Amino acid sequence: MSASNKLDEIMRRKLSTITHRMAAELGQAHVVNLHQRAQKGVGVLDQKMPAYNKGYQRRKAKSGRSTQVRNLTLSGRMLGGLVVSVARRGPIGARATIAFTDTHSRDKARWNQRISPWFGVSPRDRATLRQLAVNILQQLLAQGD
Repeated sequence: MSASNKLDEIMRRKLSTITHRMAAELGQAHVVNLHQRAQKGVGVLDQKMPAYNKGYQRRKAKSGRSTQVRNLTLSGRMLGGLVVSVARRGPIGARATIAFTDTHSRDKARWNQRISPWFGVSPRDRATLRQLAVNILQQLLAQGD
């Protein structure tokens, strides 16, 4: 194998490792973004989500929870079930898949998504993730391994 081919192979492996690590870290960072937005009652368009309906407000208030903000939390199970399920390499990079750990949480998330979209990457999330990607890439390249 020529020196040029060896260098190409080394670079391909290095980039593959970097993109995989970036996908995993960015996926986890977005799980945090989703939690933070939900806590603030902010949807996927970076706008306040609508109030809960009156029946749900009563139920939530009875459990001692605040109903001032639609924070998608009663027991915490749905948001607690958000995980990066897969970070995989592809032909042009890597990607992370965020999923729910159980069917019940996934179904509640779908229901809430129909009422007020919250699951996804908002414009603010995108800016945050873009800056984080730059920081991660700089760190990984500086490490040299």
